[in-house]
Amino acid sequence: MTNEIEYKEAKILAHTIVQSITLDAIKKECPTVPEIKIEISREVTDNELTECLQLLNSNLGKTYESVNGKKWKTGKREEMLEEGLVYVLFRLLDSDKLLGFMSMKLINERSLQVLYLYEIQLDEHYRNMKLGSFLMKKLEVIVKSINKEGKLKKLWYKTYKDEYHDSNDSNLILTGVALTVFSVNKKARGLYNRLGYTLHRDSEIEKVLRNGKIIEPDYYMLEKVVN
Repeated sequence: MTNEIEYKEAKILAHTIVQSITLDAIKKECPTVPEIKIEISREVTDNELTECLQLLNSNLGKTYESVNGKKWKTGKREEMLEEGLVYVLFRLLDSDKLLGFMSMKLINERSLQVLYLYEIQLDEHYRNMKLGSFLMKKLEVIVKSINKEGKLKKLWYKTYKDEYHDSNDSNLILTGVALTVFSVNKKARGLYNRLGYTLHRDSEIEKVLRNGKIIEPDYYMLEKVVN
């Protein structure tokens, strides 16, 4: 049952991404980004997965190794194949080189009814072109579009009927976007703060020792509520 629901959730998500993240919008909002093509997939190939993992390693490999050990790629590769994930790949039009990628999933569990951003990674040569901020803002558009369209609401009510009062239960919609960020990734945390992301109530928090020293967790869970 779980795989079937996640398949349907991913189908809804992929359809909405196609409508929300378009080349025309990127050209308009991020004019310095070179000519690219967008590939949206619910099942990445081994080659695509390897490309994404290589970019992730280039950007955050040292951080992953410090937190999860030298064999972090093994566990990360398994996570990147998780059921229900939808990938958005950005490639240079002339060379097919991977410029960046996003992976995301619809989540419905306990205190989370969100669009969860697993990864957003851009090649270092194509940053500072407003593309990252543009894509983050589009996640909010995706949430609003899915809630407005109503297919996810119907799916969740049909699947988890015993958990809701009726088909109009306020918990049958996405509340916003959530993500995980390494505490040492100050640049990413700054961007998320500027975009209105705050600490999720289930996130790990910093600890203050008796001598006043602050110990941060390895990562924080952040959320952006979307009305």
